[in-house]
Amino acid sequence: MGMYRAHAKIFPIASTTGKKTSAMHKVVFCASAVLIVLVELLDDVDRSFALSAPESLALCLLGVLLAAGAFFPVASGLLYIALLVWTSVFGDIFAFPILGLYLIVGAWILSSRTILAIIVLALTETIWIVLSPVHVSQAVSALVGSGITLAVSFMLRLWKMKNAQAASEAQQAREQAAQASMTVRRQLAQELHDTIAKDLARIALMAQEFKAAGSVSADELGALADMAAAASRRIRPTIMDLDRASYRESASQTISLVVKMLSTRAIELDVSAAADMDELFEREQILVLTTVIREGATNILKYAPAGSQASLTCGIDEKGSAITVSMGNDIADEINTDVTGGFGLANLEQQVASVGGELSYGSFEKRWILYATIPLSEKEGAENE
Repeated sequence: MGMYRAHAKIFPIASTTGKKTSAMHKVVFCASAVLIVLVELLDDVDRSFALSAPESLALCLLGVLLAAGAFFPVASGLLYIALLVWTSVFGDIFAFPILGLYLIVGAWILSSRTILAIIVLALTETIWIVLSPVHVSQAVSALVGSGITLAVSFMLRLWKMKNAQAASEAQQAREQAAQASMTVRRQLAQELHDTIAKDLARIALMAQEFKAAGSVSADELGALADMAAAASRRIRPTIMDLDRASYRESASQTISLVVKMLSTRAIELDVSAAADMDELFEREQILVLTTVIREGATNILKYAPAGSQASLTCGIDEKGSAITVSMGNDIADEINTDVTGGFGLANLEQQVASVGGELSYGSFEKRWILYATIPLSEKEGAENE
C-alpha cells in the first residue's frame, strides 16, 4: 500500500454545555477509538502482510490515547497525533486512525482551541505530503479531508454558539418573568393591605356591633352596603391593572392568525387596519374587537368559496367615538362542513351590545357583510377628535 493516505469524511461532534453533552463527548471519543482499532484489525486480514507486535502495540496505544482525549483533550490529542505521524515515517502502516486526527481537531475547534487545531492539522498534513511518494495525490487528499473537517467543525461551532446564546436569552427571560411576577405579587399585597383589608376589617367590626346591638336600622344597613360597594370600587382598578399587565390580547396578532387560518382554503383576506390599534384602544375594546374578527373569519372560512377573496376593514368612525369593523366575503354554493364551532352571531351580537355597540350582518348580491361598531371610552373619544 503506497504512502498515499486515503482521507475519509468525519463530522466532529458539537458539544454544548451540561452533563448530557459531556457524557456524549466521552461516548463519541471512546466509541471512535474502539471502532478505529477494530476496523484496522479487520483490515489487517486483507493485507499482504500481518501487523507486527510493535505495530499492534502502536495501534492499541493510538486507541487508548484517542479514548483519553475525551478526558485530556490537549495532552492526549497531541500524543495521539505525534504517534500517528511517527508511525508514518516507517511507511503506510495504518489507514483508519487518521479519522481520529480529524475528530481531535474538530473537538479542539468546538472548544475554542482554533489556532492550535489549525496549526497541528497543517503541520501533520504537510509532513504526510512530504513523506508521500505521490505528492499531488496526497496534497489533494489532504485538502479534501482537512477542508471538510474545518468546514463542518466551524459550522457546528456556530450552531453551538447560537444554541448557547438562545439558552442564555431564555434564562434571562425566565429570570425577568420571575422578577416581574414577584413585583406584581408585592404590589398586589400592598394594594390589598392598604385598601381592601382595611375596608373589610371595618365592615366586620360594624357587623359585630350590629350583632351586639340586636337590631339594625335601614340607615345602618345602608352604610354597611355603601362601605362594601366602596371596597368593590377600590379593588376594581387594582384587578384591572394587574390583568392588563399580565395579559393583553393583541388585535394585530389576531388578524395575523385569521389570515393564516383563511389561507388553509386559499382565501385571501384584504386587510385595511391601523398598525397601532393595540395602543389606540383599551383592553375592553380590544377584547370585543378580536372576538368580532375571529367570529367573522370563522364564518368566512365556513361559507366563502375556496380560492376567493375576503375583506377586513378596521378603523374609527368620522366622529371619533367608535371603532368600526367591516368584513365581507363571497357566498359559496355549498357550506364547508369541516368548519365547526365559533362564537355564534347571536352571542356575538350580545357581546358587542354589552359594551354599548351594535352588530349588523346579512347578504347582498351573493356577498355576506358583517358590520360592527364598538364605542370608545370618553377619554379615547376625546383623544381622537
